Amino acid sequence: MNICLINNFNYGGYLGECLDSVLQQSKPFDLIIVVDDGSTDNSRHVLAGYKKENVITIEKENGGQLSAFNCAAKHIPFDAQVFFLDSDDIYPQDYLELWCSFTKKDNRDFTYCKSIRFGVDDTRLTSSLIENVSTIEIGTTSSITLFLNYWIGAPTSCVSISGGLFHKLLPYGDERNWKVRADDVIVFGTSILGENKTYVPALGINYRVHSKNNTFEEKRSKDKKKAYRAALETLMASYAEKAGIKRYPSPIATYREIKGLSAEAGRTVNVPSGVRLLRKLCVAFIRHR
Repeated sequence: MNICLINNFNYGGYLGECLDSVLQQSKPFDLIIVVDDGSTDNSRHVLAGYKKENVITIEKENGGQLSAFNCAAKHIPFDAQVFFLDSDDIYPQDYLELWCSFTKKDNRDFTYCKSIRFGVDDTRLTSSLIENVSTIEIGTTSSITLFLNYWIGAPTSCVSISGGLFHKLLPYGDERNWKVRADDVIVFGTSILGENKTYVPALGINYRVHSKNNTFEEKRSKDKKKAYRAALETLMASYAEKAGIKRYPSPIATYREIKGLSAEAGRTVNVPSGVRLLRKLCVAFIRHR
């Protein structure tokens, strides 16, 4: 079962176009879940026009993006594949069909593709195929993430995870600190739990840039940066405990994990090599002591 999970808050002006892009896929989604996070604009009026058998609408009080993901958990089977989509973004009509073709599997732990930005006057992708290149199997990146704080993934609308992984990651209780940027919970959590990651650089989705983007090129104050670092530390410690591993792995374990990456995966993750890598590991070790 392929499920598209859309989260929406006051994006009524974009929501119809987003839903149309999902409903008009060349390979149909089996289920579409829309979580409206307490919108006060015309979003619920828009949703009323999409009463279909394979569309589930969840209306809730405003709690933020993570709360929207948590709320959808009861509708996600373990054997599903979940495709996240922000309600201001758009899938090209062949996205799901090409995703299935390039991944060649019914279920993947975690895949991500490219976000192709567009504004009011920009051309949108009509096909998800942006270049004919091979899929890159990155593998597991638990130590790299915990020790070096590597973020290995893409924005929400580029990400798909298995239903089994969805239920390992969610619900995550710290909703207050992840009202936005809940994709960080998915990206960091997946790595820490030791799940495989796959990058599909051949594919892209339409990522809308507009004045209401909550985190696009956001300039955060020192207090906000401090609060984010604290929330991230709690997140990492929580998923490390869930995985039954140490919050801070050893430099040797991290080095071995990096050396275990293929050359392609290493370039994708952008880990340094040689002296630069050793220096980075030493600096991280001193910081974590």
